[in-house]
Parts: sequence; structure tokens; C-alpha cells
Amino acid sequence: MLPHYQVKTAENGQVALDYLKVIPKPNLIISDIMMPLMDGYQLLQTLKTSEQYRFLPVIMLTALAQADHKLKALRIGVDDYMLKPFSEEELIARVHNLIKHAFLRQQFLQKEENLAPTVNETGTEKEATSIKLSETDQAWLAQLEIVSLRNLSDFNCSVEQLASEMAQSRWQFNRQLKGLTGLTGRQYLLETFDFTQQNGISKQQLSQLRELLWLEQQYNLILMGPSGVGKTFMAAGLAYDAIKTGYDALFRTMQEVVDVLKMKDMARSAKAEYQRMLKSQLLVIDDMMMFPVDKKDANRLFHLINHLHEKSSIIITTNKSPKQWAEVLNDAVLATAMLDRILYRCEIIQLQGKSYRMANRQTIFENNPPLSN
Repeated sequence: MLPHYQVKTAENGQVALDYLKVIPKPNLIISDIMMPLMDGYQLLQTLKTSEQYRFLPVIMLTALAQADHKLKALRIGVDDYMLKPFSEEELIARVHNLIKHAFLRQQFLQKEENLAPTVNETGTEKEATSIKLSETDQAWLAQLEIVSLRNLSDFNCSVEQLASEMAQSRWQFNRQLKGLTGLTGRQYLLETFDFTQQNGISKQQLSQLRELLWLEQQYNLILMGPSGVGKTFMAAGLAYDAIKTGYDALFRTMQEVVDVLKMKDMARSAKAEYQRMLKSQLLVIDDMMMFPVDKKDANRLFHLINHLHEKSSIIITTNKSPKQWAEVLNDAVLATAMLDRILYRCEIIQLQGKSYRMANRQTIFENNPPLSN
């Protein structure tokens, strides 16, 4: 490590915390688990609950190979976990990647802080310059607020839908929104996500997902629930956040994935798309197991999942429980093997609630009476 990085050592977690108070903030921390006074779990818990250090990457080294030890560290929020013995070359590669991604995330966050206070020549903070909007811009934002409130609970609301209701093209809408708020249409939708619907995820949990630490750890996400509760909306938003942060992310429906796998050896465009999937750092597969899959397509899908295993992250949206996958694939062994790879490093998010589409269905009749038996 020394030829590549400056290293400061501490004999236990408590000493490490004492060092952090007096030395410049490090780029990364490498910790053992078994230590006197304060072990690695306690150190990790302290760091990840600290406002100052919660984004600081942490690698844990241990000889404890049992899955429960690893899961404990992952649940606290460790960024990487390496079993002893390991090669120094592998450790340096992991350190390099974690520091690089932390730097890219910090750059992204700094770009978003457009109204941060500045410092004048006397060393005191100046007030942020206020932006004066024209009456036309103010009226446009007021109309957007009305449109947004009308669609607040619509998990299926798209940028195209907002643009249409504002009587603009998607390009015009995004350009004006970005100029006035600094947000793209997709970001605006995520920021105005309605958490009062109690669909199974809190604002804090969604914020944690948007920090993309799970993507750095090559974790998978399964967004599971009935139709109309926001699975696709959330997956598309997380993919967009990943792209903005510098990751190579793709969003595809399961039908599109299956079609590419069928045609990759026959069509040049399908082969190129297949290569994009293999190289992606995040692949979203929407509506997984929505329809029955024949034996050949199921095998092709398994090989794609197997290739991405521990190399990339996958987000899956589905209304089928893992137990139902065997029925869709008509092959319990293949379904088990596929799930084994997906669930190895995975967070399952169970979304719930009534479908927005059904709760807010449109009717051609005025004063439509309630349905009766």
C-alpha cells in the first residue's frame, strides 16, 4: 500500500476515531473486525452514523468467513468486505475503485449545490445571490406546481406527461425546467415523489438508495409489488441517478432483454446491444417474469445473469415472488440457480398499496356513480 498511498495506522477502532479528530479527513478506511476496545463493527457503526464521515468508504478485512459476519457488516453499511488471506494487488484495486467512485459522487453533489454561500475578501460569508424571475417564469412555475399536485400520487407520471400538460415538447419542458430550477424532468419527478401514499418505502430509504452506495458495493435490488405502486418509476429514477453520477446504466423491459438474447447471433444491432448489457455497471430489467418464458429463452437469461453476477448491479421490478419464478420459467432448478446469483448480494424492497391507475381511473361519464353489486 505504501508506494501507492499515504497510510496512517491505528491499533483499534477507538484510536482510529481519535486520529480522525486531529488529522485531515482520509479518502478511505481499512479496518479489521477483531480489535480490542472497539472492534470493526463498532467503528463502522460510528462512522456510518456520523454526518461528517458517513460517506467515507470503508473496507473490512477478516478471517471470519461465515455469512452472518459478512451480512452484519453489509447491513451496517460497509463498502467492501475482503476475506483473509488476500492479495495486495486485489486490495489496491478495490481501494482505487472506491476512492474513484467517492470522488465522482462528491463532484456530482458539488454541482448540485448551486446556491452555496461564498466568502468575501474579509473572510465572512456573503449571502447567496438571489435569482429574480420574470412574471412569465413565475407563472410557468406556478402552473407546473398545479400540474404536479394533480399528479402527485401518480407513480406512473412521466416527463412526457408533465410536458404535455404544460403544452410543451419534452425538450422545451426540460430546457425551461433546468434553467429555472437546475433540475431535469426525471430529477423533478423524484424530488416530488409522494410519500404519503405509504407504498412501502420511506423518504429516508429512498434517499439512501439515491446515494448509490449499494451500486458501489455491486448490490442488486428487487422492487416487488402489485401493478401500479411505483416499481418502474423508482427503478428508472435510480438508473437516471446512476448515469448522472458517471455509471454506465441501462433500463430495459424483460421482453426487450429476451428479444436481444434471441437475436444477438443473427443481427448486428442485437449483438451490439448485448455487448452494452454485458459491459453495463447497472442493468434494470423491468417487469421480470411478467410472462411465461420458454426453455431456450430461460437459459439465455440465466447466462446473462450469471455473467453479470458480482460484476455489475441489477435492478429487477416484478409482481412475482421468487417462489413463483419457477412456475414462469417452468424449471425449478434453473429458477433456483438464477435466484441464487441475484439474491447473493441483494436488497428486496416490497412495495404495497392500491394501484394508482385503478384508484384514479378515468371515466367518459359525468357524475359517475359508484359500482354496485
